[in-house]
Amino acid sequence: MRELFIVVLAATCLVSAAPQEPKLVLFIVVDQCRYDYLTRFRDEFHGGFNRLLENGAFFASARVDFFPTLTAPGHAAMLSGASPSASGIVGNDWFDTAPDCRLMHCLPVRRNSAIADEALDSTRSVVQREASNRLPVQMAVLHRLLRS
Repeated sequence: MRELFIVVLAATCLVSAAPQEPKLVLFIVVDQCRYDYLTRFRDEFHGGFNRLLENGAFFASARVDFFPTLTAPGHAAMLSGASPSASGIVGNDWFDTAPDCRLMHCLPVRRNSAIADEALDSTRSVVQREASNRLPVQMAVLHRLLRS
């Protein structure tokens, strides 16, 4: 009987100690921001960046093991842990000729540089719609982070 009690007690402790999954994970990437800028300009940060540095997770010596280090494959690798060859996201732009495909592109996009105007303005393109959806969210996050 005593052994059964110990087993039940141990099982109860293990179940109650199991970590809960987070309801939301906010992953912020500041492209072109070297880690040493966070320490070098630390005295300038108030509000958002300071709060993230004190309460968030950041990586002082993160490295990627693929080249070229483009935005889309880099973000996919950071969020999934999969290399571009495994995730299939190997560049910032690609095109599928299937008739029902949608045209996407990492933002910002430069007209007639990375993508032709004809493709960008086509009915298959969702680039402009996604950009207009993204802007208010970006502005709200930046406002919150930069607020003193």
